[in-house]
Amino acid sequence: MRLIQTIRGDGFIVQPNGEERATRYELQIYESQISARHQGDPTASFPGLKSIRGHVSAVHWFGVDGLVLRMEDGRKLRFHFKNSGGSIWANGGFE
Repeated sequence: MRLIQTIRGDGFIVQPNGEERATRYELQIYESQISARHQGDPTASFPGLKSIRGHVSAVHWFGVDGLVLRMEDGRKLRFHFKNSGGSIWANGGFE
């Protein structure tokens, strides 16, 4: 996995019931590379699965499933808390 982007900003954590809490976030987006090497290019590869890791400042709903981070640019990210310190992870991409 290689780091391809870091995103920082202010947004909202949204519960499944619609309740929101303001938060600051920092996300790192990682992408795996799948080998496509061949005789003409032994280093050829193409992008694989993306993994998003990061931190949010509001940890009010640690342990709740179905949380969404609504980012300041309008994108949404379904995520899970890794721990009660605010570390998060998500596989896939933004909505």
